[in-house]
Amino acid sequence: MLGLIFLAFGVFLTGIHWGLPTSTVDFFLFGDQPRWSGRQVVAMEGAGRPDANRAADVDRDPVAFTQSPVVMNATDAQRAEIIRRYRLFSNQPDEMTTMMSLAQMHPGRGDFDPRMYKYGGAWVYPVGGMLRAAAAIGYINPLVNDLAFYLDHPEVFGRFYVVARFYTVCWAVVGVWAVFRLAEFFGSGLLMPALAALGYIFMPVVMNMAHEAKPHLPGAVLMLLAIIAAIRFVQTGQARWCIGTGLACGMAVGMVPSSAPIFVVIVMMALIRGRRWGERFRIILAAGILGVLVYLLTNPYVPINLIYNRELLKSHFSNTSVMYHISGAGLLHAVRLMMEGTGLAAGIFGAVGVAVFVMIGWKRRTHPDEVNGSLVAGWMLGLPAMLVAVQFALVAEGLPGEFGRFFVFPDVVLLIAALVAIVKLTPNVWMRLASWVIVIGGGVLFGSNYLGGFVRDSRPITGRMLYAERLHELNEAGMKTMGIYADPAPYCLPPVDLFSWQLIRLPAGGEVNVHPDVLVRAVDSHQPPPLGYRRLPSISSHILPPTPISWADKPMDIFVRQ
Repeated sequence: MLGLIFLAFGVFLTGIHWGLPTSTVDFFLFGDQPRWSGRQVVAMEGAGRPDANRAADVDRDPVAFTQSPVVMNATDAQRAEIIRRYRLFSNQPDEMTTMMSLAQMHPGRGDFDPRMYKYGGAWVYPVGGMLRAAAAIGYINPLVNDLAFYLDHPEVFGRFYVVARFYTVCWAVVGVWAVFRLAEFFGSGLLMPALAALGYIFMPVVMNMAHEAKPHLPGAVLMLLAIIAAIRFVQTGQARWCIGTGLACGMAVGMVPSSAPIFVVIVMMALIRGRRWGERFRIILAAGILGVLVYLLTNPYVPINLIYNRELLKSHFSNTSVMYHISGAGLLHAVRLMMEGTGLAAGIFGAVGVAVFVMIGWKRRTHPDEVNGSLVAGWMLGLPAMLVAVQFALVAEGLPGEFGRFFVFPDVVLLIAALVAIVKLTPNVWMRLASWVIVIGGGVLFGSNYLGGFVRDSRPITGRMLYAERLHELNEAGMKTMGIYADPAPYCLPPVDLFSWQLIRLPAGGEVNVHPDVLVRAVDSHQPPPLGYRRLPSISSHILPPTPISWADKPMDIFVRQ
């Protein structure tokens, strides 16, 4: 176990500096123009006073998505907004929201409202505490509430992301222990738990999320800890495991609210352990209330604003709801993303493992000894995983590959199920070893492909900079109009000359009357060129397929008008 933990730390910390803001983008952003100072950027953007009723992750001056093209850099104010993104945002589009949330707090005045609740207080507050600790030991500059300072020193701000990512890494390593312990409930000595932990470390979705300052992997790890506690309560009936289940469930939802399906394990352990309905009700009540209290303690401003500032909650949840639409049409897409997250072999074997869980349950009357072991573990893992998978599959239609990160908990369960299926269905030791090599080896191969993207995006000359060089050459060759498909930002567009290019945001679909000289878009997999355009050769030298869940070393399609 100790060796696996050291391996996890080594792997997860490799490439942790990927995609950070840097002042080198100024060469491309300004071209022949003088570089703007941070004060100039703030003054030209016209930041103004913060709106107490606007959530931290809501754009102050959003550009509406219309069926008409929109010029994004026509004024100095627009250019200043774009420059701010390139100097402060990382190559992961959501990491900045945590920093925006922390920036709006005023601890000296007793104001700790994150003004953003899709990430819970169990994420936001510890990251804030770690930033203060990092400042105290000199890793980052003493925290100053001066936007212009960080605009002038983007590398200094980049270290904030490293600190937040380290918080994710710590939880990811706890996940190694949790997966090992869960696999032990299915027997077969220590080999299968060790393989499960190894597979977890290199699983593509885990490898990806361990390198991002986002709470979804920590939330999934807390869900695994809740399941361990629930299984132990079923086995022992000890109150401490009931308390531990409630605490872990509350912390999981306190980390990220989409972990809410984990509360079903409280009901499951009560139904399995309790002998009378009164006893079952007391278990549910005790663990459930404790879990809710933990959530409220880590997210006190949700109930406070429900009473005193509903407009702020409305602003936040309205902004979040715009991103997702419930539809059953995304089921196949969700399955593809889950296969990408686990690695194809683990996903297929995992589906077989789910069937094995069902068969074990069917035979429980003839194998009562399994009720306190693999059967309980199987159902405790399977039902929450199914609920989480359905929850996200319903909104998966049309979403990009990065949405695969939301399936991290079901993906981990599929890995464990895959190893169980191999144990149950392959009595021949050589067939078992071969199957383990296929499942774990495939995961290591594709997980290492994701790791390679983070390493490449940690170098001074990244893929995005090479794309920027190519666009600079096209601009010098006389091309002046560029079509883009999202607001200009480092994660979706290489840095380009804001004074020479005209950046035109195109509608998401449909015909348009403008035909820019160049089209640029970040892609999960290459699409056919639009009519009248040709694709320039890819800069990427990937041997393995692209890594659609990851924003590191993101491939870009550049199309030139014929």
